Amino acid sequence: MDITIKDIADGFEDDINDFPAGFVQKKLTQALALIEKKCPGAMSRVDSGKLDKDLFLMVLENMVFRVLRAPEGFKSESEGNYSYDRFPTAASADLWITDKELEILGCPGKTMFSYGTAGLGLDRGWGN
Repeated sequence: MDITIKDIADGFEDDINDFPAGFVQKKLTQALALIEKKCPGAMSRVDSGKLDKDLFLMVLENMVFRVLRAPEGFKSESEGNYSYDRFPTAASADLWITDKELEILGCPGKTMFSYGTAGLGLDRGWGN
């Protein structure tokens, strides 16, 4: 699946050309790789028509735009004796995908049930 900056540029509220094209393209490529890692087969479901391309692009845009909207990661600023606070995840330019976005792509997030095993044990909570 070939997705370019032009495919997502219309969804950005500012001018996407204010950012270096190489940086945006790198984040786009990384976002695609992260989607495939967290939700295997999502891109092939788009190609086959089982997943709506607009929904896929919406998730991809959200991931990239979270980085572009707050490149310095400012959480708050003050003026008297100037100070600022940053969101560590935004300031790091890390990409992430939410459980809601995984659900949109048809993949379970942390809140979904998954198969596994459970064990039982006897622990009364006080001395043994």
